[in-house]
Amino acid sequence: MTRILIVDDEMSLRLLLEQILERNGYECTLAANAAEAREHLKEHAFELVLSDINMPGESGLDLIRYVLAEHRNTAAIMVTVMDDPSVAATALQIGVYGYIIKPFQPKGVLISVENALHRRQLEIDNRVYHEKLEQIISERTAALRKSNEKLKHEIEDRKRVEEALRESEEKLDAMLQSIGDHMSMMDKDLNIIWANETAKKVFGNNIIGKKCFEVCHRRKEPCEPYPCLTLKAFQDGKAHEHDTQVIGKDGKIIYFHCTANVALRDKEGKPTAVIEISRDTTKSKQVEETLQKSHDELEQTLSRLKETQAQMLQSEKMASIGQLAAGVAHEINNPTGFVSSNLKTLLDYQDDISTLLKQYRRLAADLKGTMATGEYPVAISEQLERIADLEAEVDIDFVLNDISDLVKESREGTERIKKIVLDLKDFAHPGEDKAKFADINKGLESTLNVVWNELKYKATVTKDYGDLPEVQCYPQQLNQVFMNLLVNAAQAIEKQGEIKITTGALDGKVEIKISDTGKGIAKENLSKIFDPFFTTKEIGKGTGLGLNVAYNIIKKHKGTIDVQSEVGKGTTFTIRIPVDGH
Repeated sequence: MTRILIVDDEMSLRLLLEQILERNGYECTLAANAAEAREHLKEHAFELVLSDINMPGESGLDLIRYVLAEHRNTAAIMVTVMDDPSVAATALQIGVYGYIIKPFQPKGVLISVENALHRRQLEIDNRVYHEKLEQIISERTAALRKSNEKLKHEIEDRKRVEEALRESEEKLDAMLQSIGDHMSMMDKDLNIIWANETAKKVFGNNIIGKKCFEVCHRRKEPCEPYPCLTLKAFQDGKAHEHDTQVIGKDGKIIYFHCTANVALRDKEGKPTAVIEISRDTTKSKQVEETLQKSHDELEQTLSRLKETQAQMLQSEKMASIGQLAAGVAHEINNPTGFVSSNLKTLLDYQDDISTLLKQYRRLAADLKGTMATGEYPVAISEQLERIADLEAEVDIDFVLNDISDLVKESREGTERIKKIVLDLKDFAHPGEDKAKFADINKGLESTLNVVWNELKYKATVTKDYGDLPEVQCYPQQLNQVFMNLLVNAAQAIEKQGEIKITTGALDGKVEIKISDTGKGIAKENLSKIFDPFFTTKEIGKGTGLGLNVAYNIIKKHKGTIDVQSEVGKGTTFTIRIPVDGH
């Protein structure tokens, strides 16, 4: 069972978090301050720590720093009542896995906890995977080095044998009979006229007088269309070599490295006999096969690495959407706030109107009785005065008019909430397998609505949309590109600046330009910004995958993405996509 440590100086919040989490199958331990939390961490291993930021004594941030430094397999989530971006930035910089604002909803708490535990498990799996990968590579490298050394020794052995053969013609026959290579001599008709003992052991003692292609390859004709080394040596008088395979007397296939050279010449210098020296390379072939197997295993390892990179890209996307979720929630809270306030005012108005109507009813009842007797009691006069006072106090005409305005304003607020939620749903919806025609301007508007909380405090956004044809594309993937570029533009602006979006159509393509007045990109970094894992941001603030993801998405759409930048003045990204997707 997953163990969670809850640290908060308010008992009611600790108990509320415990109730939410234990209902969903988590085992919780409670601590009122950082000191108690440290004691629990010494006694038990926890998968997750939820810590308040502001507590008596040691702060929540310092506790989280301790947890992330000393307990590698424990994730941490920050819980606070402050919606302060600087506090959130500090927490994210030290490595927290989530950020929960008080007061919170149970569903929001569970989503943050599940995301943190999922991210923690991914990091643990990646760490174990990379450790195993390093071990495999080390072992494979050692094996390859050993194989190479063995092959090197075999080659050196062959060279020593060949040098020994050339030392003396007088000792030729004895040396030829004693060496381990297979040697045979053929005449012009490819008859075997001599063979050493090694060759006879492989092919049989009765090979003299037989055709070499019959003995070595069990063929009835010379080795055509493959070139015969012996024939080539007879033709040009030069040495030739190649790798081949032969069939021994026991029917087994043997791999040879063969060298054919002229052994005897007539008075005119023409070859009369060719000697063929064959080295058994079966073991070397096995080594080669082992090397090939190692190569295949490395290819598989690289494939798994690519899969890991794909997971990281997906994590990057999900992390970006998660980052925007807080902003979207903030945007939703504003219209929801005034809707709630307006509805409360309507309830107050309703009470006032109800009170006034009750007075009218009483007056009507009394007047009815008076009319029957012909008298006008003092009570009626008092009630008439009370009604007049209430009308003046309530201002019934204003109330009736204001109710209409409040309802209209509330409906506008709910429509705004609906649009934000729909844009977020469209933006985060998984991409479809097939491309479809979509409005690029509409996609930009949808993305702006989603990332607005990231932009509004940093920049003024100006839009110059052209009249665009619909483009055959993957809309959600293009929205991911727009999001990365817009968020990067906002982050590049240190205090306050401008972001400009321009669209247009030309020569069968749609062009999108996103410009900012931020700090710009150094000239030496322009050629590297689309490389995976390259980032100029501080450690913990960027993975270097955002622009690489954007580049690959645009490439998938058969388009281009270019960048122009000047330090201190700003940056412009230009995207061009073919309308028909080709």
